[in-house]
Amino acid sequence: MSSLRSDSATTGDRAEFGSNAAFNAAAYTLLMWVYQLSVVSGRVWWGISDAGSNSHTRFRTNDASGNLAVYVDRTTDTTYITNDTPMASGRNNLWTFLAHSFDGAGAAGEVVNIFLGTLTSAAAERTYGTTTNGAGARVAIGSTVVKIANGAGNTVSQNARFGVVGLVARKMTLVEIISWQWRPRVVPDMVWLIYPGYQGTGSITDFGGHASGPFNSTSVTGLDLADGLVLGPPFGELDWRAFVTAAAAAVTRPLPTIINQAVQRAASW
Repeated sequence: MSSLRSDSATTGDRAEFGSNAAFNAAAYTLLMWVYQLSVVSGRVWWGISDAGSNSHTRFRTNDASGNLAVYVDRTTDTTYITNDTPMASGRNNLWTFLAHSFDGAGAAGEVVNIFLGTLTSAAAERTYGTTTNGAGARVAIGSTVVKIANGAGNTVSQNARFGVVGLVARKMTLVEIISWQWRPRVVPDMVWLIYPGYQGTGSITDFGGHASGPFNSTSVTGLDLADGLVLGPPFGELDWRAFVTAAAAAVTRPLPTIINQAVQRAASW
């Protein structure tokens, strides 16, 4: 299956999905498979922003070392930034699973959790240099726009390919996140599930099944078709599904998944 590629040199590259209060839940988990082409400081993976320069929620590469940051616009803003460079240049030209959760009612140091996994390792939480917990409700979404590959002002496009992306309106456990990593699918409280590139470059359909949806793309600008993620089909059930025990460290990947991973690496995808 194909993916969609954004180019940091063409700063307007993006896909937009309109606005809906469902994207602005008091707690959420973002899940995404991406393929970083190079580390570009300040470039956005996913976010909610208005037509101007105001960003209300964003998940971005924070610096040239590859640290990740989550910013949530609240009465008192939330900011979490890693300090272990999860998306350093060593992750260039490799498919990477990124996830983060937000819970405005979470305990100090647990309001945001950022995770990274690969085709051969289960998602694990990163370490942080900044943990500003914030307080109060998220700023209302209003007429703002949900985007992948770019942020406020459309000047911060990523240099990456985008595979499957999902948004769940609750804080998922690590076991749940790992299960979704190996088998992307609709899960309870799913708001949004997209497969960029599945339908070419013209549009992106939301398969999440939310009552207020679907949240299909309202525009796709500058994104190019590229090789995709080999992790099984977007729909259907095959023997490649992962089995996850209650202990997050104990993850078994059946043979077809391992074969898919080997094929993908051999093809330099």
